[in-house]
Amino acid sequence: MNTTATYYILSEQQRTVLQDYFLFYNLLEESQKSIFEQRLAQFINIKHIKAAGFNLAEEIRILIAATAIKLTWGLDYYLFPHFHTVLVQAMLYYSNATQQFHYGEVRTDGIVVVNWQSLLQNLQQPELNYNITLHYFIHALYWEHHLSPVKVFAVQPENLLHWQRFAIGRINQERIGFPSSNAAYLESNFLNLFTACAEAFFETPLQLRTASPDVYRILMQIFNQDTLSMFVYSFVYAVIIRMLNECSFGFFEGMNLKQLAK
Repeated sequence: MNTTATYYILSEQQRTVLQDYFLFYNLLEESQKSIFEQRLAQFINIKHIKAAGFNLAEEIRILIAATAIKLTWGLDYYLFPHFHTVLVQAMLYYSNATQQFHYGEVRTDGIVVVNWQSLLQNLQQPELNYNITLHYFIHALYWEHHLSPVKVFAVQPENLLHWQRFAIGRINQERIGFPSSNAAYLESNFLNLFTACAEAFFETPLQLRTASPDVYRILMQIFNQDTLSMFVYSFVYAVIIRMLNECSFGFFEGMNLKQLAK
């Protein structure tokens, strides 16, 4: 596990951002929340998170960093050591590196480019499975396997090799439940397929496990997480919150509904 001589902690303002906007954090046990906060504080203090041409609100920094920690939550090495900078674009942008327009990208010189507009859209409509920030951190995690200067693999090499063999031999777009219109994109290279499946694993785990239990099982091994269990818990959590909010008796007035739902 990562160690550091400096102990970082979140401010109350930063913790409030998690409590208000990041469901994954709210579904953790209290002891797990402390670990998440420590990892997040470490990430935002050792990474250079900067905006491209606009003022970067602290809420944006927290939510982007929290997405990275969510992805690596089950892993021993969670800080993406090869990548030193997260560059935040406001929307679609032109990349001089590729000479194309992008919503984000991962550069092998240690820069992850993400898109604030898409992150906001995902927070508002998570069912769209359109989390560009998560998408490019998955890319970064994949390249971490190959590019880490200290050879500290975030994803265990044997797990990634297991996935690669499985993907080459057995997966097609029908088995994993993606529309046939995405077939060319998914089949164009292994990274596209891995990223698409990993996004589904975190954003729509029920659909992924229903369409292909084998894919879901292997991703559980790679990320050391069972996202479907948390997904089910989040559904129950949302139902309870809604019921409490709609209660007309006034008994719960002024009380912390999040605490009541635990």
